[in-house]
Amino acid sequence: MLRLGRVPLGDLLELRVLLESAALRQAAADPLPAGLETAREALTAMVEAQDRSDVEAYHQLDVAFHVALVGAAGNSAFDLVLEVLREAIAGHLRTALAALPHPRQVLERLTREHETILTAVARGHRAKAATLVRGHVLGFYGEHPSGDGPAGDSPPEAHRADDRARQ
Repeated sequence: MLRLGRVPLGDLLELRVLLESAALRQAAADPLPAGLETAREALTAMVEAQDRSDVEAYHQLDVAFHVALVGAAGNSAFDLVLEVLREAIAGHLRTALAALPHPRQVLERLTREHETILTAVARGHRAKAATLVRGHVLGFYGEHPSGDGPAGDSPPEAHRADDRARQ
């Protein structure tokens, strides 16, 4: 049995970004149309949730968006492993979103980021899609750490900076 609850958030995020970037590179090369369409539908619904500042609905749609884009790669191993990672990270995301003092502003920015990621995948821009999703995921958690998990919930770059400082 995996015990991902014991793994620091930064480590989980680093693994998620590695796998999701690879999945989006693959999706951008030859996307399954159904995955792209589902991602577009989730994105449309995200705009409605952001306009209502409905953080819980937005969270669910965010997950649906990322699942759909990874699914557009057509690789069931990506789907399975990222599903497990998302479950381990979900509580952190909910906590971070719930703590936002002005959620609409942050949700609007996240929606714009989702739009650019989807556009990159749909246009076949493999490297750009991977770079965008990395910045999207790590940027959010870097700005909005949930503070409720092991090892302080810092993003991976912070762990590496701490390691370098100790050397």
